[in-house]
Amino acid sequence: MHKTVSCCMCKEKAPKYIRVLDEYICEECERVISTLDMDDVRYEYYNIIFKKIWHNFLVTL
Repeated sequence: MHKTVSCCMCKEKAPKYIRVLDEYICEECERVISTLDMDDVRYEYYNIIFKKIWHNFLVTL
C-alpha cells in the first residue's frame, strides 16, 4: 500500500512522488520541473521552493 503525501510544490495530495531532502514532490511537478526552461515564469517559483527545501534540511542537521 502506498501512502499519500502532500506535494511541497503544488500542495496537492500525491500517491506517486519522489522524496527530496525530507520533502515530497508529486509526479506532475517533477515532470514540469524536469522540462522547465529558465525563461519560463514558473522557473523562479520552483527555484525559491528548492531553496526553502535546502534551507529547512540544513537547519535540521
